[in-house]
Amino acid sequence: MVCTMKSKLEEYFAKFHPRNFKFTKMTAFFIAVTLAMAGMVLFSAISRETEFSTKNQLLHDAVEYVPGRVLEVVSEQTSIGTHGIRTGSQYLSVQILKGEMKGEVYEVLNHLHAESSVYAKKGQILNMYLSYNIEDPSIFYVYVSSPERSYINYIIIGIFIIFLSVVGGQTGMRSVFGLAFTFVTIIFLLIPLIVREWPPIPTTMGLSIAMMAVSLISILEFTKKTFVSVISTMSGIIFCCGFYFIFSAALSIFGYHAVDLDYMQVVMVNSGIGVGDFLFCAILISSLGGLIDIAVSVSTSINEIALSNPNSTFNDLFRSGIIVGRDNTASMANTMILAFTGTFFISLVSMRIGGANFSAIINSSDIAIEIIRAVSATLALVLVAPITAFVAAHVYRGGVTKVLQK
Repeated sequence: MVCTMKSKLEEYFAKFHPRNFKFTKMTAFFIAVTLAMAGMVLFSAISRETEFSTKNQLLHDAVEYVPGRVLEVVSEQTSIGTHGIRTGSQYLSVQILKGEMKGEVYEVLNHLHAESSVYAKKGQILNMYLSYNIEDPSIFYVYVSSPERSYINYIIIGIFIIFLSVVGGQTGMRSVFGLAFTFVTIIFLLIPLIVREWPPIPTTMGLSIAMMAVSLISILEFTKKTFVSVISTMSGIIFCCGFYFIFSAALSIFGYHAVDLDYMQVVMVNSGIGVGDFLFCAILISSLGGLIDIAVSVSTSINEIALSNPNSTFNDLFRSGIIVGRDNTASMANTMILAFTGTFFISLVSMRIGGANFSAIINSSDIAIEIIRAVSATLALVLVAPITAFVAAHVYRGGVTKVLQK
């Protein structure tokens, strides 16, 4: 038994020996995408959105977020109020751990209130907010922003990656790679580009197509299923865009209703950032996963039918795809509607507590926005199923099969 386990381990690790390494299309793909992600992170590091905002008079002060360690709680006047939330204030002695002021010690007034109660303790690491006066950098302010949660977030993300990789195997690991590309693209490329006044809608659509293509290729490799899923998901993105503009015009809702106008009005006046397009960008990004899911499910089902029955005609495959698509669409539509409704649940409760009746709620801008979010994404998802069935039936039984081999 020991010899058997040893031989299996030797066989497994032999795959990673340099002489057994084969440079394939997927290897080139993973290398290229990894280099692209590194480039995005570098671009974000040198884009310096804070300097851009200051130049356009969006910020009166230059700001920086750095970690700081609480050396001592000098004094405090706090009490535990409603629902166990501690309120009051603390005077803290905090040492800055990173940045130009690393090692400096400051006495900071930490206000605790219901919206942001950060009760500090000696030795705790906090995320500090530094605000510099532009005209006189020697004048600055230090505030407590939040607890330092980055390490806990990294641990949680690591647990998610491990579970997905262990349960999903090699496919799960490739899925993690696609998710990493999506995250890096949104955080380190899409947002910096929008901040630098790139038009939000075409920028988001273009990068959404890139994120979708990388995710699908990572999971399905360069196969016919990938080709079908990419075409189908792209059609879903176009439908989602069309439904959004139709419904937003009919309900007289624009992206400005979905943002914090107290600050965004300054953004609109002093820069060319397309604030009114943010709602569409959010809808498209949040619906992308559902569109990919439906396209992959239907494409994979038709592919398996075609492989198991090589004599299947176009009508047979299309009919099977419609049947599979109906079931998947029904369950996914329910998931999408509940997901969008769940994000608005607290606001609904708050409106009812405030005395709003059904008529007031259904006519509110917030409800109209949620209807646009849910229905635009879900209708696009519903249409992706038959489109995928049609394209897949052609690909697996048409001329494209001669070009793309599984």
